[in-house]
Amino acid sequence: MTESDLQGILWNKIAFMQEDESRVLLLECQSEEQAKKLLKLLTTNEFILRVIENEKSKTYSFEIEFTNSEYGIRNNLGLTKEQYPQLAWLHNQQVTHITTGYRNGAKKLQFLPDFHPLDSEIKLN
Repeated sequence: MTESDLQGILWNKIAFMQEDESRVLLLECQSEEQAKKLLKLLTTNEFILRVIENEKSKTYSFEIEFTNSEYGIRNNLGLTKEQYPQLAWLHNQQVTHITTGYRNGAKKLQFLPDFHPLDSEIKLN
């Protein structure tokens, strides 16, 4: 993986979904192209998802650390558990999969159906 593989990829929101027995973290990208590119990186590279809570502001940041690379992606979303109660799923280790998505022309959230299992790839700081 190179730095150019990550250029232009940024998710601007998150969502949580429950699909059968799976609880899915969705990273909402700015376009379908970015969503596909990010999901490909997640499914073809080992990574750790770090969830960081700022002790002072109680807001959350997310970091994807690719373990076989010096590169990663960090996003300070500024969400709190009060604003987004599903963040508790992360604390309770209940998120089982990750995927990406985007908003279509009608601003409706579309998600890519290839859910990638997270196993033990979530680290809470």
